[in-house]
Amino acid sequence: MRNDSIDDTESDSWSTELNGEWLETLNPGIGRRDFLKTSSIAALGTLASSGGATAAASTGQKSRVTYYTNEKRQAAQNNIDRYDWARAEADDAIAAADAVLNQFTLDDLWNYLGSQDIPRAGFLASGTAGYYPWSSEWGPASPAAGVSYATKPGKQWKITNGEYTLPTNDFAAYRESGRNDEGKFDPSLADDSLLVNEEHPEMGEMWGVDDGTGWVDENGDLGEDGVRWVPVAWAHHWNVVYGFRSMLTPLFKAYLFTEEQQYARAATVILDRLADVYPEMQLQDTVYFEEGGYTELNGLPNPSHGGTGKGKQIGSIWESYWVKAILRSYDAIWPAIENDPELVAFLSEKAAAYPGLTEKDSATAIRTNIETGIVKQILPAFKNAQIRGNFGSHQKTLALSAVVQDTPDDYTGDAIDFLFKAGGLEFESTGEPFGNWYITGGDVLARMLSDFDRDGHANEGSVHYNSIVASGIQGTADVLNGYDAYDGADLYKNPVFKQIFQTQPQLTFLNEFVPRYGDTGGTGKPGFTDMIDPENLIRGYEAYGDNDLVQWLYLRNGKSTEGLRGDIFDKEPNSVREDLLAVLDAEGPLDLESTHLPGFGFTALRAGSTTDGTARGIWTYYGRNAYGPDEGYGTSHCHRDTLNLGLYAYGMSLAPDLGYPEETGDWPKRWNWTANTVSHNTVVVDEHRQDKQWVSTPKRYDHTDRIQLFDIDASNVYEEAETYRRTSAHISVDEGSSYTADFFRVDGGDDHHFSFHGAKVPVDEFRYDLRDGVTEFVVREGTGSVEATREDAYDGSWSTRVYDPSGDLHEWRGLAVDAGSTAVDVTVNINSAVTGYHEYWHHAHMVYLGQDADGRHVCAGIGDQGSDPAPRLGIYYPESNEWSDFDSIDAWEKGRWYRLSVSKSETAVDISLASPEDDSVHASGSYALTATTDTKIGIFGGIGKGQTGGLYFDGFTVNGSSIEFFNTEFVEQEGLTTAGLNLTAQNGGTYAGPDIPKPGHGEDSAYNREVGNGFNYLYNVERDDEPGSRFSVDWDLRDHWDVRDDNAKPLHLRLTMLAQCDDVAIANGDPPQRWGNPETFKYLIAHRSGSDLSSTFTSIIEPYEDERLVESVSRIPIESDDPTARAIKVKLTNGRIDYIASATDHETEHIVGDTFSFVGAFAVYSTTADGEHEQAYLNDGKLLIADGDQLIHQPLGRFKGVVDDFTRELTLDNELQVTITAGPGGHRNIEDAVGSWVHAEAVDMRNATYEIVGVESTGANTATLKIGERTTVKEFKDPTDPNGGYEYLIKENGQFVIPLHTIWTP
Repeated sequence: MRNDSIDDTESDSWSTELNGEWLETLNPGIGRRDFLKTSSIAALGTLASSGGATAAASTGQKSRVTYYTNEKRQAAQNNIDRYDWARAEADDAIAAADAVLNQFTLDDLWNYLGSQDIPRAGFLASGTAGYYPWSSEWGPASPAAGVSYATKPGKQWKITNGEYTLPTNDFAAYRESGRNDEGKFDPSLADDSLLVNEEHPEMGEMWGVDDGTGWVDENGDLGEDGVRWVPVAWAHHWNVVYGFRSMLTPLFKAYLFTEEQQYARAATVILDRLADVYPEMQLQDTVYFEEGGYTELNGLPNPSHGGTGKGKQIGSIWESYWVKAILRSYDAIWPAIENDPELVAFLSEKAAAYPGLTEKDSATAIRTNIETGIVKQILPAFKNAQIRGNFGSHQKTLALSAVVQDTPDDYTGDAIDFLFKAGGLEFESTGEPFGNWYITGGDVLARMLSDFDRDGHANEGSVHYNSIVASGIQGTADVLNGYDAYDGADLYKNPVFKQIFQTQPQLTFLNEFVPRYGDTGGTGKPGFTDMIDPENLIRGYEAYGDNDLVQWLYLRNGKSTEGLRGDIFDKEPNSVREDLLAVLDAEGPLDLESTHLPGFGFTALRAGSTTDGTARGIWTYYGRNAYGPDEGYGTSHCHRDTLNLGLYAYGMSLAPDLGYPEETGDWPKRWNWTANTVSHNTVVVDEHRQDKQWVSTPKRYDHTDRIQLFDIDASNVYEEAETYRRTSAHISVDEGSSYTADFFRVDGGDDHHFSFHGAKVPVDEFRYDLRDGVTEFVVREGTGSVEATREDAYDGSWSTRVYDPSGDLHEWRGLAVDAGSTAVDVTVNINSAVTGYHEYWHHAHMVYLGQDADGRHVCAGIGDQGSDPAPRLGIYYPESNEWSDFDSIDAWEKGRWYRLSVSKSETAVDISLASPEDDSVHASGSYALTATTDTKIGIFGGIGKGQTGGLYFDGFTVNGSSIEFFNTEFVEQEGLTTAGLNLTAQNGGTYAGPDIPKPGHGEDSAYNREVGNGFNYLYNVERDDEPGSRFSVDWDLRDHWDVRDDNAKPLHLRLTMLAQCDDVAIANGDPPQRWGNPETFKYLIAHRSGSDLSSTFTSIIEPYEDERLVESVSRIPIESDDPTARAIKVKLTNGRIDYIASATDHETEHIVGDTFSFVGAFAVYSTTADGEHEQAYLNDGKLLIADGDQLIHQPLGRFKGVVDDFTRELTLDNELQVTITAGPGGHRNIEDAVGSWVHAEAVDMRNATYEIVGVESTGANTATLKIGERTTVKEFKDPTDPNGGYEYLIKENGQFVIPLHTIWTP
């Protein structure tokens, strides 16, 4: 249940209330001393003291500053004196704080806050007014100066759209009449005689009157009739709750920067009043919950609670962000409360006026009230799911409350214990809407192990979402970092957490790209905006000081040092920039070699250098590929893409992953195509998507100057396949170029489909431009357009379409011509093909009738408005989103053509919607314009936010004459060429069959539901049903993202396949149509079929500029007892000849034609143009003989043995203790394995592949292999019992192997 948050300013249901006794039973405390015995953190040491302060005594009350420590406060003062940016930050806060003090007295601030019995609602009206104030025409009637959200004193309950003010009654007076002895509003005490329309008496005595429960617009004066409006609840949510926080933030910051009492005094008044009302604040128990709160029954759902119905002042997700600033503010102003008699006198007067309040006659009493009423409310609200956001958000809030409170023997200890306790969000059915939700533990440590792999990547299977999860947990780490009263709380010392920062840059290519695997936006797009942001990286660098990290920080910041610094509270905020410049001067920018992240499931083979522009490489992903909470697995943002292959060279992404779908949720194209197996460069077995997996098993990995290699076994992704394995070698031709030898082995199943696509190529192009006299007008602009399209037409080959690819914004636009008269008869065929994450189609499909005297656009036609389906026919004014005269009608069918007819004479308009086939009328009516319009006529389409797709118009006629809006031209282009194939165009349909169409935009289909393999998204199919055993496909690539130089040479990607296939097809497959992605890609599908089939798809993949570097590619016969062994001869234009051989049996002799023989798993033997030995490379092998010469000979090409023991705790220093049973012998000993990778037997669904960074304690046949910072720990044995020990990735007393490479040169 994800949800965006609102404004976490951090720089710097119903349900049964859970009583304390029941919660304590549900979540028993964990003894910290016992817990830390096995805690992943405790073994790493304790924290350094923060500023030399001592931990609070067990008094139950805060006794020192702990978040904004004395050292941080002094650093801020020093930085303000030293740096202009710090001075500006302080000046901005002081100016905003002064604006508050200039407008508000202490009494104004005290009275500004609401209380439980005044509802809160994020929506103003059901589908009629905007959700956020800034996306609505409604806002505060009297906004305060200098602070967002807030209003002038006493005006917080009034909102306006410029024409009307709501509520029309004086709710401030009504509220005042209903105050109880705590100064809170009690509706049973309020004076109902004050519920009268004072703002717009001409509308009626009760029009717009709101007692807090809302008002029903019976006549539709503000929008649709019968809709409930809740202006008081909306004002409480936005003007009050967000308003007083927007005042509090600059006040506490101004005090931090100046230590002036006036700022702290005002902030304390807000905090103390909030503490009076906050404990009883809860959405689900507001007395008006059914009538005016967060409920789905009245059309006012608020996604800020994520579907739980829980929250305090606002929904639980937003509450988790909102309250953080409140907690920080208390720590900020805490010292100022001690000696402020004016503050004590003011609050004492309030306590006397309202005797139900607690005493406020001393600093201690005021502090106690704030701590009891706010800070200590966080833990019970957390347990009760009233504070719960995306993972990391509410954990950070709880950690912040613990640190701010600073009572380690009671609240702080309990809060951090619960933060680290395993558990999660649980549901209990109560028979009422929303049911009951609660949280059983903060789950930080357990999820650090269960959700993150040893390489530091979370379970999202997506660069984008993994970064979000990492940033979320980092927020918690930042709060705890430096807190000295709870030993072992520093997550920065957790080895898994450290890898979050160190391994993310290892995903990058060419210092420009990151593979867009999983749901990551922008197909093949350059840039790193989906990765951890620079601010978080700075904190990581400050913790670890790694040079690679500072180089990555420079890259992530757009190859700039601009803005790279710590914050105003850092002692030396500019040290990061200074360190960065020193590293760049000494080492240059980030220049990666190959990367192997077997815990995550990602391997990158790289050659060349980013500094001279020769960088290139390939990658494969083999990690979590599907949602499967029963086994951990991944999330819905994974793709079924195991062993997907990507390539980078010559400054471009040459075979890009499709990335983020057009829509998430159950968007049909998402699951059936974008996230499906066939859309990726991998193999589909038995015509269905891959099964879910955690991670595959690397067999070999190597990086040398010329040859980089991976060999990954993913046999668990298809139940019917005994083997599913990819071996790829990236082989350099010269300093700037490489090719890839690719061997994809599949054994099992009856059908194998090898799928491969390159980047964008020229395709048949439909060109168009506006005809003379046609103008485009835009009412609301999103990312779409009005365009000519061949995708759908009623009569002919093309139509006009208003198109919205994203759904992120409204898309309202049209085309117009001058009809020369105000009297017109118009007909146009229309087809509505919009869809999205709303159940209704929020759109308008219209004939445009010109502008009236006030300049308003006027339209006539059909539309659907509101939070429920509300189809209508009539007159529409798009600027104000207003229907002036209309009838409700029966819904029309999506995807069906209708004829819309509009006849206008002066202000009279007749409209009908009929079938163009038989003229049967669906709906018709006569309507009146409010004023005459000019002589313009045309089309208008309005697609609402949350909807995507197109509104089609065809056959537009005015007074019997046909009008075309566009000049059009269809240009055929050849973007892909083949050799060795005789392709014939299929007669319609898709790769799924000539009778199976490609689904329309957002359309589900029977094939999707019944088969779901994505073949029906491959269209424009050409087939060769009798291909030869050797064929090539050449993509003429285009620089879609404009990343190459303007004078760059033409770029191609060529795949030559050396495998006998039953049939081969070329087809179009479309990436998601958003983010500015390419429109389509060309796919190669090579198919083999047979009973219990065994395939080895053998390919050479060569990117090249202008002219090929490969002269020829051919298959060489190979004699071997290994039926999967294959060999290729690659002749280069520079004269060198490479003979490449791959096998799965490393112990068998393989004879490669009459050229060479070897015993091993992978070999490359190269000769000069004259046939002389040039180089021999052997991986996991012992013998290579060429032309009678024994070039490589050793007893064994690997070390192997038994793992006797391994590191049993979470630590940054891990090792394996092994017994060696065999090795290469001769001059090679175990110390030579440093830099190689050990493959130990692993538990189910995991691998245990580690880099050997050192070897120690060698004996006759034993050794200690140092494997560095990557942990051997898998998870807690029992996540609910951290005393129960760990489970491990490595199998007890299992076997291990260390494959080695050997290179011969003359």
